[in-house]
Amino acid sequence: MNINEGICQAELRRLVRMIGIKYANAQHKSQIKGDQFAIYHLGQALAFEEAIRIVKMVFHEEMRGEDWE
Repeated sequence: MNINEGICQAELRRLVRMIGIKYANAQHKSQIKGDQFAIYHLGQALAFEEAIRIVKMVFHEEMRGEDWE
């Protein structure tokens, strides 16, 4: 692996981690009883989950198994 590949892998891990944080936050907010925006947050959580799935699907060859954890 050269330096550019290492940088690319680090950026992909960072991207997935950032989307994962946003997913967890939206998922948490969607569980709040009585929140009038709960369905909005659920939609956000589903969109973030799908975004992570797409990134993993597109970049599966560039990343190792431990990169996705």
